[in-house]
Amino acid sequence: MSARQPLGQFQRPLRREPGSHASHEVPRIRRLNIGLLIPTLQSGGAERVCSLLASHWARSGHHVTLMTFCDPSSDAFVVSPFVNRVVLGGAEVTPGLWRAAAKNLARLRAVRSQIQRSELDVTLSFMSVSNTLLALAGRGLPTVCIGAERTYPPAVPLPKLAKWARWGLYGCLDAVVGLTEDSGRWLKQNTRAKSVAVIPNPVELPLPSSTPVLDPRALRRPGTHLLLAVGRLSAEKNYDHLIRAFVGVSKHLAPQNRWQLIVLGEGSERSALEALILQLNAHDRVLLPGRAGNAADWYRAADAFALTSAFEGYPNGLLEALAHGVACVACDCLTGPRELIHDGVNGLLVKPDSPADLEAALTRMMGDAALRKRLADQADITIRAHDIAMISQKWEAVFVQALAMKGLA
Repeated sequence: MSARQPLGQFQRPLRREPGSHASHEVPRIRRLNIGLLIPTLQSGGAERVCSLLASHWARSGHHVTLMTFCDPSSDAFVVSPFVNRVVLGGAEVTPGLWRAAAKNLARLRAVRSQIQRSELDVTLSFMSVSNTLLALAGRGLPTVCIGAERTYPPAVPLPKLAKWARWGLYGCLDAVVGLTEDSGRWLKQNTRAKSVAVIPNPVELPLPSSTPVLDPRALRRPGTHLLLAVGRLSAEKNYDHLIRAFVGVSKHLAPQNRWQLIVLGEGSERSALEALILQLNAHDRVLLPGRAGNAADWYRAADAFALTSAFEGYPNGLLEALAHGVACVACDCLTGPRELIHDGVNGLLVKPDSPADLEAALTRMMGDAALRKRLADQADITIRAHDIAMISQKWEAVFVQALAMKGLA
């Protein structure tokens, strides 16, 4: 989108889902006009969840409007054609305090105008900046406003002004939703939110596929096992720890037990990680091929999955790996892995910030095919509770309660 394009100019016409879908897709609540607000659909966990929920609700018979500031050319995720996609504009960088304030005011007006134009019953925003924006934009309108926190808040410090805005303005929302019980407790204690719910991320199989497509067969060396990691190449993912541990373990494996580590994702740490791979002389065993829109193909090809983050909100990659029956090793960081993995039953949990424990867990996983099979066979024990239909019902229960409290049911 050009910086000169007026706010709200791009809007794809709404197409309604035909009534030919299976009866189990019909929602148990009345048909709602649901709006979802997120800055962009570029690669990320919040963006994936937003696209999944939007598409599921459209298939279920609700009227769904998905609002972003960026235009669809930057999308990493595909949404149902029956979702009304609206680009509000205002995605351009604006240096200077006054210009930034003017842009945010324009965004606020655009969100408020779209809520009114679409006659939204419920407006759901993702991430703290969008949540505070919605808290202001929805004031006085006949819509339920719900904010979704997508991280464990104290793990991602905000600037002073944004922190203050979150503390105060969350009280203007009808509900705030965290991903875990830890996040829910923090929101109750550190914001003025009047209603807090906890809803984990959903998973939907088969996973939606998009570009770019990377073929595992083209990158995997013949005769090797695959250790997979998926996520943004950013500092908190601790991929340097994973690479060092993997290389250390690989040196002591039997010659016939050969492994490759492939990390799917893109981000600011690419150069540093590539330099580390060269330093360790591991360029033939560790690959960083970039982001893959066909993640399901990679989960099916993987022999094991690793998550080494310092913190998470609710790790989609780990959730998806478990859903595909992959044996997983995960650092027991705040928050998410302990909600998904029962140590020694459906995966291995590792003490965070402990390279020795990580290397020991990888040694167990990579050296024991029977262990991998046993963990993989139990990988889905937590997945049933994360099915998109069940998670959707939890969201809809929040909607119903908020609508009733506001006299809009």
